[in-house]
Amino acid sequence: MLLVPGVVSAQTYAPLLDTDIPVAMPSQRNRTVLERPHPELAPLGVTAGGFRLYPVVGLEAGYTSNALGSAAGARQDAILSFNPAVRVESQWSRHALSAGLDYDARRYANVTAKNQDGWRTRAEGRLDIHGDSNLLASLTYERTFEDQYVGSFPANAGASIAVRRSAALLRGTFVANRLRLLASGDVNRFDYADSRTLAGAPLDQDYRDRKVYRASTRAEYLFAADSSAFVQMTYRRTRYDVRTSGLTDRTSKEYRIVAGFVSDVTPVIRAAAGIGYANRRYDQPGIRPVRDLVADVRVDWNVTALTTVSFVGRRGIEEAIEPNAAGYVATKVGIRADHELLRNLLLDLGVDRERDKFKGIARNDRLTRVSAGASYTMSRNVLLTPRLEYVRRRSEGAFPGPSFKEVRFALRASFRI
Repeated sequence: MLLVPGVVSAQTYAPLLDTDIPVAMPSQRNRTVLERPHPELAPLGVTAGGFRLYPVVGLEAGYTSNALGSAAGARQDAILSFNPAVRVESQWSRHALSAGLDYDARRYANVTAKNQDGWRTRAEGRLDIHGDSNLLASLTYERTFEDQYVGSFPANAGASIAVRRSAALLRGTFVANRLRLLASGDVNRFDYADSRTLAGAPLDQDYRDRKVYRASTRAEYLFAADSSAFVQMTYRRTRYDVRTSGLTDRTSKEYRIVAGFVSDVTPVIRAAAGIGYANRRYDQPGIRPVRDLVADVRVDWNVTALTTVSFVGRRGIEEAIEPNAAGYVATKVGIRADHELLRNLLLDLGVDRERDKFKGIARNDRLTRVSAGASYTMSRNVLLTPRLEYVRRRSEGAFPGPSFKEVRFALRASFRI
């Protein structure tokens, strides 16, 4: 699905490296408020032969109470964004081909060092072999920006940090009766642009450039129409471009095994959970390995026909930038409520907490976010989405990162065809 990022939601908490084999929630029943189709409100798009085009233009005005994420002397600012995008999808009965392009121009009124020009291109094709067995391939090339909330953001950065990512993925799925087998391989390249410190001095980021190679296999057994159990194994190889004897070279190998289930637990509750163990070893002898539990959990509860409450939890090993840190383990829990006040008006409220525990140095980060928003579909062609967000970040220890508070507000208008 094509995402047009906005002032509030763009890349917030989202990992740069998505899972290579996503776990899909059951969708035949127990659909959430956000998933229920509203064909009378959906854009029609433009027919072009066997394809359909969906163009959209987003305009957004926003405000931030702390543009640079400063502990003291926070600078307020106004933000304007312009986001054109287009998505094309095939309309074939078998096989599928889709592509998308979006652009995000973001301008700050005063703190111009935070100005951003991001874009994303993606193409994906699926070859149906027999029944539900298929072969999927995708190519992605994007320029995104690291969010100042994440644990890998430099404490002294006074400007945006651009990241170019190129990725190629190939995934095969074989289905026989109740057994589903998947194999996936992908290559990701990350190129970090240099930035500036709070004092205006150059901030080198080349030491973070890297390539990530992954290979995964998963076996899944279907117990019922919407219930299955799975086991997944993943090998990940990370190679940094700057190969030195210092502790900034975190070239590593990681092995991970995860077991879990996907199920409609009751007629109104569905759940997906994967829990396992990861072992990451670094090539540099001075960096200690990181071994820890990993998890990804989601539970959706349709309290009524118009209200959905979702619980999420995630735990994984992330890349660190501190010279003596092997990495950090990020643990996140959250709850979100979505309510359909009117057929064309959705309201949402969410709270989540994240704790980042660094390995090799004395540092612990805590992140709290409270957000509220709405989605008002005026017509097939016009969508309004206001959003208010409060974020507090605390970093403690001998090597602390940035600690600050921020309030964000944004009002977006999307014009669709």
